[in-house]
Amino acid sequence: MTLRYCQLAPENLSGAVKVLDKEGSGYVLVTDAKKGWRRGMKKVLITGISGFAGSHLAEFLLSKKEYDISGTYLLEESVKKNLGEIKNNIDLIKVDLTNNKRVFDLLKSVKPHVVFHLAALPYTGTSFK
Repeated sequence: MTLRYCQLAPENLSGAVKVLDKEGSGYVLVTDAKKGWRRGMKKVLITGISGFAGSHLAEFLLSKKEYDISGTYLLEESVKKNLGEIKNNIDLIKVDLTNNKRVFDLLKSVKPHVVFHLAALPYTGTSFK
């Protein structure tokens, strides 16, 4: 699914986030948005935070000083290579995103206001194994 944008859901789905794909269909992740706030900051989850795009997004969001950032990673070497000193300012969670139960548990525990799904395998051949 290629994500197009995220938006807050209608008032009757308090705290829900609707994620729409390229064709306009989508699904809703319901979370208690009020519990996601920490020190007045918006809670963000970046999947693939240790990759090229995820690490740059995390660095940018940290510079705004408005976001409490959590991020998923799979490979230890990418954390060392791409996150440098910013890893001390984010919550890192090692998770295989193909494990549905772990992903749902992650969403329940982090309770993000916004999810940036940037995770991908670094080598296409790996995805065929």
